[in-house]
Amino acid sequence: MEGISEAGDEVRDEPFSCPECHKSHSARYLLVRHLKVHAKVKPFQCTECNKSFVHKHSLKLHIRSHTGERPHQCSLCLKSFPTRNRLQKHFIVHTKEKPFQCPECVKSFVSKDGLKVHMRSHTGEKPYQCPECSKLFVRRNTLNIHLRSHTGEKPYKCSVCLKCFTTSGSRHKHMKVHTGEKAFQC
Repeated sequence: MEGISEAGDEVRDEPFSCPECHKSHSARYLLVRHLKVHAKVKPFQCTECNKSFVHKHSLKLHIRSHTGERPHQCSLCLKSFPTRNRLQKHFIVHTKEKPFQCPECVKSFVSKDGLKVHMRSHTGEKPYQCPECSKLFVRRNTLNIHLRSHTGEKPYKCSVCLKCFTTSGSRHKHMKVHTGEKAFQC
């Protein structure tokens, strides 16, 4: 049963706790899988961009960022997504459910992480710093995209004309040139 400890920390019903970061898991195999993250051993490497991964499955999902493959389709609006998790998160768009409400303002969010990032707009926190130019960022993925401005890396390649892009979103928007789909309607 969940509760609050004497220290005010949330106590979980998940008995397998990571000794490194104290993240709790409900099963031993989940803890074992999680511990690989701290081992700093990433044996699975992408042949396109040389990014390495702890798990083979993570590499498989990453490769979709290069190929543009989106095998998980929403049954309501037919939008496609690279992972089942992304599809599940998208589905909330149709249910309009936003259970995580900001205690500072009226905004609500579909995920706990969304609320956590939003809270930084109230606190001014920018926890991610560029090692090249010291610019600060609210989100890690924004920092990662920014880093490409220093390296010139463009890891997302169009499968039709081979043009390269710094973000998957830019490539996805570009693909509409080849499909004839218009980005905006009048």
